Amino acid sequence: MPEDPDYPMTESERWTRQRWEEPSTLKAHTTLSGKVMNPDTLDVTVEAVGRHVTSLLRERVRAFAWLELLDRRTAPLPDQLDRLERGVIEIQRALAAQTEMLSAMAAGLGLVAVPAWLSLAEIESGDSMGGLERPSATALGLVVAYDHQRQLPGREHEELLGIQPAPGTLVQRGSTVTVSINLNG
Repeated sequence: MPEDPDYPMTESERWTRQRWEEPSTLKAHTTLSGKVMNPDTLDVTVEAVGRHVTSLLRERVRAFAWLELLDRRTAPLPDQLDRLERGVIEIQRALAAQTEMLSAMAAGLGLVAVPAWLSLAEIESGDSMGGLERPSATALGLVVAYDHQRQLPGREHEELLGIQPAPGTLVQRGSTVTVSINLNG
């Protein structure tokens, strides 16, 4: 934020320093001028109330100047967001096309990608829910060797602990995939 005490009014087109100066403080033309309380009645003087109201009106001008600058600076954001979204969609399409091409090439070479299975059920039956398809080991032509760990603390029964080769790795159909699993019992 600039050190100019009139900022943001110096940048605002509508809420300027001139508008900030418009509210003027009421001045009493009596012996009460400059006093906050009338010593005779103990009431707050009109001048004191006027100073407070003037201060509030001036802060309103400053606040609206800030809002004007904010509006001006954020106005291009929707267009930038639209361009970004279109760019992401183009990248997604390009990746989908490349993935399809690579999948066809891998299939032609007899290769399959090791899935990121989450459970024994997925290894045995596959899973096509949730947007990511994880075919079963049998559907991919993979042989599964289980590495049983016994009663690891903090682990659920039949929880998968790891897959080797790592999920995403291309292997020949008929390859062995080792799955580490926790057994409680």
